[in-house]
Amino acid sequence: MKKLLLLAVMAMAFTSADMPQPTQEQTSYVYVCTGPSAKRYHRTANCSGLSRCSGEIVKMTVSEAQKKGKTPCQRCH
Repeated sequence: MKKLLLLAVMAMAFTSADMPQPTQEQTSYVYVCTGPSAKRYHRTANCSGLSRCSGEIVKMTVSEAQKKGKTPCQRCH
């Protein structure tokens, strides 16, 4: 029983140490307009760059926004 518990603890320690930790960029959220001409992502949903959004404003990670071809807003980033 003690060996099994020791193996379980060792396995958890080994697994958590080897797992990649999310970076700041992967866990940071930004706001993106879904309109057809939108090109930027924004730090806040209240950024003046979103004032003329013709679609919806959606929250996503920075990496998701970059995969969609969005670049940082010059006003809020």
